[in-house]
Amino acid sequence: MRYLEIVALLTFMAAMTAVMGASKSVYLSVVMVMRNDNYGENLLHRFNRTIASLSESASLYRLDYEIIVVEWDPPGSRPLLREALVWPKNIPRLHIITVPQHVHKEVNCRGWEYEAKNLGISQAEGSFILCMNCDVILSPRLVKFLSEKTLKDDCYYRVDRYDCIELIPESMTAVQAAKHCQDHSVRLLRSWGLEWFPAPDSPTPQIESREALKEYERRGLTTEFHGKHIKNLGELHHTASGDFMLMHSKHWQDLRGFQRDSYCSSYCDNHTDSYLVAAAAAKGLRQVYLKPPMAIFHQEHQRNRASANCSSENWMRFQAAASRMLAVQTPITTNDLHGWHLDASTCDLFNISTVPSALSASKSSKDDPNDDEFRANYLCSGKTHIRGPWKRLEAYLLVANGLASQGLKLAALQCYAGALDLVVQSSSSGGVLAGLISRVLRGEEESWKTSPSSYIADWKSLTEDRKRTLLHLMSSAALALAAEGRVSEELLLLSNQLSRS
Repeated sequence: MRYLEIVALLTFMAAMTAVMGASKSVYLSVVMVMRNDNYGENLLHRFNRTIASLSESASLYRLDYEIIVVEWDPPGSRPLLREALVWPKNIPRLHIITVPQHVHKEVNCRGWEYEAKNLGISQAEGSFILCMNCDVILSPRLVKFLSEKTLKDDCYYRVDRYDCIELIPESMTAVQAAKHCQDHSVRLLRSWGLEWFPAPDSPTPQIESREALKEYERRGLTTEFHGKHIKNLGELHHTASGDFMLMHSKHWQDLRGFQRDSYCSSYCDNHTDSYLVAAAAAKGLRQVYLKPPMAIFHQEHQRNRASANCSSENWMRFQAAASRMLAVQTPITTNDLHGWHLDASTCDLFNISTVPSALSASKSSKDDPNDDEFRANYLCSGKTHIRGPWKRLEAYLLVANGLASQGLKLAALQCYAGALDLVVQSSSSGGVLAGLISRVLRGEEESWKTSPSSYIADWKSLTEDRKRTLLHLMSSAALALAAEGRVSEELLLLSNQLSRS
């Protein structure tokens, strides 16, 4: 081969390496945003569970990765993340980028979450970049898939999200945490946005949604790893994409991250994350929908950020913009080519190649998450983000019904009793009656028939929705008891007495 041909070949190979990121020092960059402000309550606990679960699964499957955490405008009254968090020992590369308050003020961006994500993406060293939220658990099977290094350069990857209502105990392993979240999931966001969750004014589970979910699962859950070109909004898996969006670093750069004009103008949900998915599809990337058991689990929390001025037209504007991009197969970005992210030199960079000291959040391998006794010890312990005893009762009732349908009667019965205890402890109306039902459920109360007037009075003080909730719980608990061979005549008699009152 002649000299000029060799030079041309080497030049071409160097160009391909630069374009496709073959020279990257790490396979996957995981970008998260975090601020020690206790947003939604128990934030450090939730973030600790995310980090512990990810690091454990990544270590097990030998995932080649780094973690980039962007700490935006840390509150002066609280410690920095490097000091506040318990970092597992087995994180190979950890980078914390702290954006000081004066930079936050200069940027003047209300939706700083996406501004922080853009900064983290710009600093990522991975060939592929996963942008996710700081309170999301990746299922072990999903981490295993990522470790296999089979991601395609011309695809973007999406998963379903389960919303878990109860905090994950610190002692749980990654497998146990995922099972815990699945047991306590009350909402499931799939490609078309199906939500399985009791409506705000509904005392009982959305049975119709459960049946729709079962029908979907009967169609088959085989992931098509080759991916699919998306040309209409109905096929786009954009739901909860802020919690998980994965594609090659080149495409993050080409699309210039999340759109500033969408997130900087207000705190409202302008569907910034969904717009990015539509832009990726319009760019010609194939959508790979990773199906269960590959999934993510969101640790639910209170949402206390003000959104009073959000317009219902935001969704319509997103639909129009996304549909237009998909129709012409051309992404539309308004971010500057070289200014779509904050200058990292204005921030405090804290890099750790190997975290020197930490506690490993692990549990003995003898603890089987599928064992009824183990699971019953953790279910319905009252550590939930949902405020209001009756709202919590409704959520726990949904969880209990799900456990009962899986044949886990012991855990379900503990959930039914735990739901009632929440009402008793709150001293709200219905507390006297809830305590009675709880004792009857446990086989501890047989004297209620001699003096029913106080319970009947408490029953009559309840709204019709709450009455239906209690009757639904009692009938469900009776069925669970019957399946265990423990028919409770007292529970049935009490239910009949109340329904006639």
